[in-house]
Amino acid sequence: MIHFDKSRMQEALENHTLWWEGKLNRPLSCIRVVDAYPKLENKYTHLTQANCADFSIDPEEYVRATATSLESCEFLGDAFPTFDLVQFGPGVLAAMLGAKLDTSSGRVWFFPNGNPEISELHVKYDPNNMWSKRIKDIAKTALDYFDGNVLVGYPDFGGILDIAASLIGTEELLFATIEEPEEVKRLSDEIQVAWYDALADFTELLKPQGAFTDWNKLMSKTPTHVIQCDFSAMISREMFSQFVLEYLRRDTEKLGHCLYHLDGPDALQHLDALLTLKDLTTIQWVYGAGVPTAIHWTDVYKKIQNAGKQYQIKQVIDDPLEVYEVMKKVGGSPYSQMSLRKSDSNIIEKILSFK
Repeated sequence: MIHFDKSRMQEALENHTLWWEGKLNRPLSCIRVVDAYPKLENKYTHLTQANCADFSIDPEEYVRATATSLESCEFLGDAFPTFDLVQFGPGVLAAMLGAKLDTSSGRVWFFPNGNPEISELHVKYDPNNMWSKRIKDIAKTALDYFDGNVLVGYPDFGGILDIAASLIGTEELLFATIEEPEEVKRLSDEIQVAWYDALADFTELLKPQGAFTDWNKLMSKTPTHVIQCDFSAMISREMFSQFVLEYLRRDTEKLGHCLYHLDGPDALQHLDALLTLKDLTTIQWVYGAGVPTAIHWTDVYKKIQNAGKQYQIKQVIDDPLEVYEVMKKVGGSPYSQMSLRKSDSNIIEKILSFK
């Protein structure tokens, strides 16, 4: 038995809605205690990046594996159980548009299909593409199995230029921004249309749940999806304004509830531009590996908050108490999503009692 029900799902939805609207007046704290109940023997196959391309695995196998794992969990604060489709990789829309999805390393990577010239590459979302159909088949199986007690999320479609890089190659895209800027914009326009078509296709499938979520586990009454541009770490502020900002503006206007995934110190130069997006609700600052952790970036969180946006604090695996320390130092109504154990009871109490 999964220790959650539809009434608690509705309560979580109301709290998330208040938070999106800036009316919760406290942090949105989602804590999953992974060992709250006895761990059951799991004889099913989990969906992973390593096996997501194995179409011989029955979708129900993946669903039952997740269900078994969820039975050992407790969901505290504003948390809720999810069935995730992020295992098809960050930016899976690239595969839906013709890129190669490769799992030979045990992780998902996307590569161009051949050596296409950007001027010759045109893309359109096909709801019957093999990857679109496979992911929807798994999602439909999960929807039927969980019947609203577990929220099925969107796959991670990815960012516009990140998808473009998967379709033609990162180096080729960098050269194209200088040598063929109009072609980059033309391809970006086509990808954005495909992105919206994919979102609409999956929204139609997921809407009977009455709520939506994605890999970041924020819930919304309206379609929501993390927006991002990891490619931005390789381009200047001027190029960000030229090739990225307008697409993000359209995204924030289309998605009622919207979070931007700001990934790594090299992308931090674009924060000022992001803060000009009036419909952008939240920024998730991911500081990256090998750099100081969350507590060392309070100036970034304060800047986001002072601009009228909300911020997400990334959990520090080695010291999850840092989430509380950032809350205490910065204040406001941040979002945090944490996986902890019963032995972390002191941390859990601090997080949930913070006002």
